[in-house]
Amino acid sequence: MNANHLGLTWRSLLGIWLTLELMGMGTGRLGRSALASEIALVGAANFPAVAEEPATATSGVAGIGGGALVGISLIPFTLDLQIGALYMQRRTNTISGLTTTGSTRKAIEIPVIVRFIPVPVFSVGAGAYASQAVGELSQSVTVNSGVSTNSSISYDSANRATLDYGLVASADVRFPLARPFYIVADLRYLWGLRNLDTTVGGTATVRNRAVEFLAGVSLSF
Repeated sequence: MNANHLGLTWRSLLGIWLTLELMGMGTGRLGRSALASEIALVGAANFPAVAEEPATATSGVAGIGGGALVGISLIPFTLDLQIGALYMQRRTNTISGLTTTGSTRKAIEIPVIVRFIPVPVFSVGAGAYASQAVGELSQSVTVNSGVSTNSSISYDSANRATLDYGLVASADVRFPLARPFYIVADLRYLWGLRNLDTTVGGTATVRNRAVEFLAGVSLSF
């Protein structure tokens, strides 16, 4: 058997193995486990968009976070329930004349997602989230000369709600690391439903919109 035939044979075997795994008929080493539970530790990045009426000169700035995700199998290899506990930053910059005001909202985010698993390495899901701010709202004010000052103010003083909630959509992929560990990457979109502006008698609306990227290690047990 020459080298070309040998290479073709190995490629054919690899193709068959991947096909069986994606159909959930293989060794179970690729993708998620059929066992009842899994937990993932993840780091996160938050990329907020600004949904304000009337529109202002406010733009989103990337923030960081992390936490844990717990999955419970509802229908093995088909449907999971996933609950998370994440620390997340939401950062924005507002430009007014020669001054830029940066705000950082730090919060504990609880997403609850039902995930559909068409193949073991990939799933899509939808659900809801709640986000409770912790501490005070951090602000930095920078003038055009480059001089900046940092401070913290209460959410009441900033006319902002501490509780946010809304809908979330998600798509994730996972690959084997060393069984029962998997590498997981999860892309999410958050659509906030609550008006975060609490100005008494005000007519402005401020709602959360954000893309989140989570990556980490999952353990099935």
